[in-house]
Amino acid sequence: MEAELSCPVCNKPFVNPIILPCSHNICLGCSQSALTTAGGDKSATDRNGTQVDTEETPYITFYDMNHLYQSIGNLPCLKCPTCSKLFPIDGQGISGFPRNRLLENIVNRYYAKSNGIVYCQLCEETQPCQATVMCEQCEVAYCDRCCKTCHPSRGPLAKHSLIPPTSSKSPNKPTVVKCGSHSEENISMYCVFCRVPVCYVCLERGQHSGHEVKALGAMFKEQKAELLASMKLLDGKNNDLKNFIQLLNGNCSIIQENGLEFEASVVAQCDSLINFIQQRKVELIEAITTEMNSKTQKIKEQIKACEEKGKKVAGVLQYAHECLEGTDAASFLLVANSLNGRILNVVNHWSKEVKLEPTTGVELELTLDTSGAIQALHDLHFIELKAPIAPEIVPDECTVTNNAITLSWRPRIKQSCVDGYVVEIDDGTSSGKEDNFQEVYRGSCLECTVSGLQFNSTYRARVKGFNKAGEGAPSDEVYLTTSDGKKKILILPGSSRHSSYPNVLTNDNSTTTCTSFDDRVVLGNIGFSRGCHYWEVTIDRYDGNPDPAVGVALASTIKDSILGKDDKAWCMYIDSSRSWFRHNNEHSNRRDGGVDVGSVIGVLLDIPNHKVTYYLNDQKRGLMRLPDTSEAFYAAFSLSRNVQITLHTGLEPPEEALVY
Repeated sequence: MEAELSCPVCNKPFVNPIILPCSHNICLGCSQSALTTAGGDKSATDRNGTQVDTEETPYITFYDMNHLYQSIGNLPCLKCPTCSKLFPIDGQGISGFPRNRLLENIVNRYYAKSNGIVYCQLCEETQPCQATVMCEQCEVAYCDRCCKTCHPSRGPLAKHSLIPPTSSKSPNKPTVVKCGSHSEENISMYCVFCRVPVCYVCLERGQHSGHEVKALGAMFKEQKAELLASMKLLDGKNNDLKNFIQLLNGNCSIIQENGLEFEASVVAQCDSLINFIQQRKVELIEAITTEMNSKTQKIKEQIKACEEKGKKVAGVLQYAHECLEGTDAASFLLVANSLNGRILNVVNHWSKEVKLEPTTGVELELTLDTSGAIQALHDLHFIELKAPIAPEIVPDECTVTNNAITLSWRPRIKQSCVDGYVVEIDDGTSSGKEDNFQEVYRGSCLECTVSGLQFNSTYRARVKGFNKAGEGAPSDEVYLTTSDGKKKILILPGSSRHSSYPNVLTNDNSTTTCTSFDDRVVLGNIGFSRGCHYWEVTIDRYDGNPDPAVGVALASTIKDSILGKDDKAWCMYIDSSRSWFRHNNEHSNRRDGGVDVGSVIGVLLDIPNHKVTYYLNDQKRGLMRLPDTSEAFYAAFSLSRNVQITLHTGLEPPEEALVY
C-alpha cells in the first residue's frame, strides 16, 4: 500500500495532503512546485505525451486553458503531477483545495502500525527521523530539528500545545470539520456538481450557489455503499488473480516435477542407448578379431605347405649336388637319368603344386557403415506430444449401489497433456479368452457412474487417458460386483428427473397416489439393462373405475400423460372389468377381468429375451416384445383420480414364468 500513500512529487509519505478536483493527492509543501500558468505551454499533454481528455467536471484541461489564455492572459494554476490537468487558483491560493484528512490519518496509522514509531512529517530525507513532539493545533509530528525550524515557540505558534507524538487523533480535536472557505461554519452538505463537502454559506453566497447538493450524512452512506460494492467487485477480481497466481505457481512446481521426471527418463534412455552401443562395440571387435584370426590361420597354413615343399625341393637339390661331385662315372650314369627325371617332373608340376599367390588378401573383408546410426542420433529429438501415462484408480473411492458402479481415479503425476479419460468395463460374458472391454464414458471428470448393469455380476473396469497423440496405456483393472438383485426399488418423487408432477409418496417411497384427474407417470429408481427381474403392484385404493397402468419404460418417456403414449414405454393399463396393452399410443391384447382393492399386478422383465410379461393375481395376461437396446428399463406406473398402489420388489417370478 506504500504506493497509495506516497506523494507523486517527493515520493515520500504524504504530509498534509490536499486533494485535487481530479481526485489525485499532493503534499501541501509539494504543491508549490506544481504551480504554473495557463500560457506556459502550447499543447495540452500529459507526462506520457498524449492529449488529456476532458472529464465531466467544472474544471478545464490544459488544452482548454490555452484557449482561455488567448483572451485573458496568464492564469495561476496548479498542475496535477499525476494526470497533468490544470486547476485555476482563486484568491485563497493553495488553501482553497480541501485537505485530505482521511488520507493523512491513514498515513499516520499505517506507518505507526508498521513499527510502532511516529516519524517526522517534515523531514526531507528519504528516511524521516523519529518524531519527538506533535502539535495539537497543527496536528503535525516534528523531530527536534524540524520543530526548531518549522514550529518555533514564538509569535502565533507560542500558544500551540506540543505533546508526545501519537498516531491517533488528539482527544481535544473537534469531530466536526470546518469549511475551508468559511472557517466559522461546519461542513454539512455535499456539492454533487463539484464533488466536494460544503457549508450552507457556500450554497447561499459562495461559488456553489445553485449547485445540486445532498446531505453530508446521506451522501456519506451512499458513497460508502458504492465504495463497498466496488471493493467487493475488485476484491473478487483480486481473489481470482491470487488464485490464478497460485495456479501458475502450482504449474511451476508441476513443470519442475515433470521436468525432473522426464530428465531422469531421458538419462535412462540415453544410458540404455550408450550401453547398447558399448555392447555392439564389443560384438564388432569380436567379429574383427575372428576375421583377422581366420585370415592369419590361412596364411600360416599356406606358409607351412610352402615350407614343406621347399624342404623336399632342397633335399632333391642337395642330393643332385652330391651326385655331381662324384668321380665314379659308372655310378653317376646309373642314377643320373632317374635323378634328372625326378627334377624335371618337379619342375613340370611346379605350377600345379605350388601357388605363389597368397590364399587370402591382407585387407579385412569387412566394413562398418555408421552413417545411418549417426543420422538417427542426429535426428534424435523430442516429439511434441506423447500419449498420457496410465492413471491410477482409487479403490477406496469406488462404490457399488444396487446395479450401478462408481469409479474414481487420479493421474499418477500432475501432467497437463491429458485432454480427458476413457472408462471401459468388461462383464466377462465373452465366449473367448480375449478381453471384451466396452467404452462407457469419455470425458474430463475424475469420477464416473455406470448404471443399469446386471445384478449379481462382477465387472472389470479400467481407465485410460487420451490427448491429441491418442489413448494412453490403461490403468490397473479393478473388480466390482453389483448387488444380488434383492434390493428394494423405490418410486422416485415428482421433483426428480423421472416425473413431471409432485405426486404423493409414502411408505418409504414404496406407496404412491395421484390426486390429479389427469394421468401422470412415475418411474422406479433403478434401471435394468440385463437379466430377468420381477416385481408386483398391489391396489390399495380404487374408486370411480379409473384405469391405472403398470409396465416398463425408458427414462426419456413422457411423464404428463398416460403410460404408453409414446414409443418409450410398454404397459398394461386396466380398469375394473378389462385390460389392454399399450405402446406408442396403440392398443392390443384386450382381455376381460379387471382390478379392485387388493388386486396384485405382476411384471416380469426378461431383458435377454426382449420381452415383458404381465400377471393379474398370479394369472398370466400376456407379453409384449421389447426392442434390443442398450438403454436401461425402469419400472413405470401412471395413476390418476386417487388410485393408490404399493410396489413390492426383489420377488421370485411365478413358476410358470420359468417355463415360458
